[in-house]
Amino acid sequence: MRALHPPQPLPWRRLGLLLLLLAVAGCGGARPPANVIGRLGPAGGWLEGPDGLAVSLVAGAIEASVAVILEPAPRPALPLPAGVQPAGDAYRIAADRYLPASEPFVLVVPLPEGVDPAGLALAVYDPGGAPHVPDPMWFRIPGTPATELGAFLVQLPSLPQEGLVFLPVRDDAAERPAAAGGEVRPSGGLGSAWLPRGRAIVTPKGAFSSAAVAAFESAMDAVLGLYRNTKLRPPLLQVVGAKPIVQGRGTPIRMDYSNASYGFYLMPAGTGECDPGTLGFYQTDTRIMVVCAPANGAVTPAMRRTLVHELFHAVQQRYGGSAGWWAESTAALSENSIQDAAFQPQLTPDYSARSDWIPLPFFGRGAHYRSQDFWYHVLRERGLAFDAAMDAYMREPMTVAGTNAALQGKLADEYWHWFKDQTYVKGPATARPAAACRPDPNAATGVTQLIANTTTEAFADHGNKRYALSGAVFRYKLPNTEPFPVSWRLWFTVSGDPLTPNDRSAVDVQSWSCSWRPGPAEVRVAPGQTFESGALAANLDLGAAKDDEATLAGSGKPFRLHAKPLRGEVVLEGPPGGLSADVTELGSLGSMNYALTETSPGSGGYRINLPVGRYDIRTSAPGGYAATYRNVEVQEGVAVTPTPDGAPGREVVFLGRSSGGPLNLYLWDLDLGTVRALTSFGDDAWADPATQAVSFAAVRTAAGELVAVMLQDPGSSGSETLYRLGPADAQAVTVASLPGSYQLSYVNLSFQDGGSLPAALRYFEDTLGTRQLQMIDLQTGEVVWTADVSGYATQCGWRPGRSVWAGGYLLGCGNMNPDASWTALVAAVPSPQGGYQGTIGRDPAFMQFEGPADFGGLDFGSSLLFVERALYPDFTEATGFVVNADTTSSTFVALPGETPYRCSPAPGRMQVACLRAGGVVVHTVDPAGTVTRTESFALPAGYAIETGQLDAIDFVEPLER
Repeated sequence: MRALHPPQPLPWRRLGLLLLLLAVAGCGGARPPANVIGRLGPAGGWLEGPDGLAVSLVAGAIEASVAVILEPAPRPALPLPAGVQPAGDAYRIAADRYLPASEPFVLVVPLPEGVDPAGLALAVYDPGGAPHVPDPMWFRIPGTPATELGAFLVQLPSLPQEGLVFLPVRDDAAERPAAAGGEVRPSGGLGSAWLPRGRAIVTPKGAFSSAAVAAFESAMDAVLGLYRNTKLRPPLLQVVGAKPIVQGRGTPIRMDYSNASYGFYLMPAGTGECDPGTLGFYQTDTRIMVVCAPANGAVTPAMRRTLVHELFHAVQQRYGGSAGWWAESTAALSENSIQDAAFQPQLTPDYSARSDWIPLPFFGRGAHYRSQDFWYHVLRERGLAFDAAMDAYMREPMTVAGTNAALQGKLADEYWHWFKDQTYVKGPATARPAAACRPDPNAATGVTQLIANTTTEAFADHGNKRYALSGAVFRYKLPNTEPFPVSWRLWFTVSGDPLTPNDRSAVDVQSWSCSWRPGPAEVRVAPGQTFESGALAANLDLGAAKDDEATLAGSGKPFRLHAKPLRGEVVLEGPPGGLSADVTELGSLGSMNYALTETSPGSGGYRINLPVGRYDIRTSAPGGYAATYRNVEVQEGVAVTPTPDGAPGREVVFLGRSSGGPLNLYLWDLDLGTVRALTSFGDDAWADPATQAVSFAAVRTAAGELVAVMLQDPGSSGSETLYRLGPADAQAVTVASLPGSYQLSYVNLSFQDGGSLPAALRYFEDTLGTRQLQMIDLQTGEVVWTADVSGYATQCGWRPGRSVWAGGYLLGCGNMNPDASWTALVAAVPSPQGGYQGTIGRDPAFMQFEGPADFGGLDFGSSLLFVERALYPDFTEATGFVVNADTTSSTFVALPGETPYRCSPAPGRMQVACLRAGGVVVHTVDPAGTVTRTESFALPAGYAIETGQLDAIDFVEPLER
């Protein structure tokens, strides 16, 4: 394991030692044992080998049993370092499995004849990396003479499966660690305790000046001091200066660490494995940490980060073996995090952003370092310090499966959160700040563009985004050339297969925002517009995620983003020879004309492919043929054959007379040109023009039922009567008799909570002058609730406007500033105890009007509210506003030439009907406040509209829940 600054592709010479991690992370798989001298287990022991060699291990150092191999070996052709002379034969020591040890194995090597024990050491060579490393190197491990055994003792932190080749050497070139003293050895062995002293320098003779060595010692002491203050366990490193406690041959040798130090190697850059670009590495089998220093021994910031990085590898080994991607990603994050005063996660800037398409466990191309971004995001999002988090996480295996366990089974979720944030969202825990709600070109590489059309399915592949724990980022454009909205469905597949529950996908359904929904998602594109946004997908199949440290295995599977317009088919019948069809989408009132050709000559059968929605269709053909199809529902992939009928068109309720007869209420179908009576009063006494005491309203439910009500104040009876009107028999049926009011009352219709049919809303002022709003059940006559709305209805003048209960809001005439002389639209939340909890909003300030202002209900699809009869700016013409109920922002609407108090809106249609001489006109208003269409309708002959009551007309609203 090594630090590269900056990271770059690793040539094989650098990768050799790193590949040993694969052996560290697993168990078994080595070549069959050769000369097994015995087994060592948790109880420890002493094993005799050939030529007086022996291996000792104290009790409790390992948790399982291993077979120990110790055999003569040919001396490698690799030359020893300068100044080092062989002092004996070469041997090989190995084990049948890798097993971490809390106390070292002690190798007992007979003293060569005629050699001064003070200069003896062991030269160790790792043949496991030799096939891949053109410039392998010997490592010197100092020995401790034990004259009572006629041997010198060398500590080996572990016994690798591939084995180590060693031979005794005489080395006068190495510097000796200074004596340490004063502190007592921790009880119970080295274990997980820190050494009292903690440093030692071993360098080739003459390679560095004494000043350079002192600077390195000081820097290493400072880094060790940082680690001592963390919650992390101490590192597994070579130990120099430990005193053996020998009780005779055959008895396991314990070590006294009171004066021991950690051993570090300071090697000249550009020699051996210290090739250009390498600042240091940690050898896992020998537990040797090497720092590659320039000739002047300068300790640069990059060098200091290297010390932290490589020491973290030694700490990792204290917890157990680690997969390469795990080891390098966390070590990269350690470089600045360990140097933070509070050990908060800090990125190391030497490594570039982590790309989305490379799988998280991939080892290579520098990605294993850049995966620090993932850990940074996890720790920041969870609010964890680096040291505490790593101490907890490294107690689990440092692999994909172990990471999932360490994250409480949430690795898939954490990867998905990080992937979204890294490539697009850029939230507060992001590792790479950039413009939010846009693909980050440094992390979202190769963003694929999907440009769809409006008739068929479209898709885009991204062949590189295909591995477990990797993702893909797409841009998409969904155009709509039709005059009514088109819904698109977006979804992902992997190589043609839908994403499994372990996979994740999301689509941004608000153009260039961060409002994500899991796919498949449906996007509605407005007429004549193009919707452009983003989509994300990631493969989170943990079962397929491998700790692959060498290559991207297999061909993988591409992510595919699909976009399909949701369409159905309408089947029509008509005369042969061709048919003209005018299609109006009921939600937006967009219209298109189609010239239809028969499905087969002479059949009289026709088909239209339409987006999912509801339509009115009018067909015509030469010879006077015409047919009307009302409320035709088009579903995805379904062919529907509607029946032409006389279903109602747009309707207006008006107070008037037929052929000069008495006053009654009538229902006028503007599109069909028909009028029918809703009441059958024989005279005008019930609606005396002098009292102006009649208010009425009507809606049609989603099932097509007309619900009409009338509120009448006879004036002298002291009560008001609420009627439900029966369109079938033109009878007014009493619903409730209500206490009389001080001033005039108004009625409207809306749903009550939990109700399936509309309820009546009565706005009135009682005899004490309190303005109130009531909801009345039309089936039982029960007053569901009464609320004091005085604070929301001040300054409304002598004719308070209608109030509407719609979509959870009270919408009414009000003024929240008692000093103001004008009124504004007020929306409040009702309290179950009566009254209101607060104002939702009034905006803008210039929305001022005198009553009666007719507030339309909410259009539940677009949250648009049309407010009409506002008398601004000159109080002579009707005006209005299109109001967004979510933001309370509004757009001014001018209705030139219309007289105040004589217009009625149908918000669901975004239309308003206004009285004109001899009939009405209907204005269509778009969300921008522009009148896009004006239609004129003449009242059928014999009928006249009366304008002397509170209400003259009411545009029937299509009311849907």
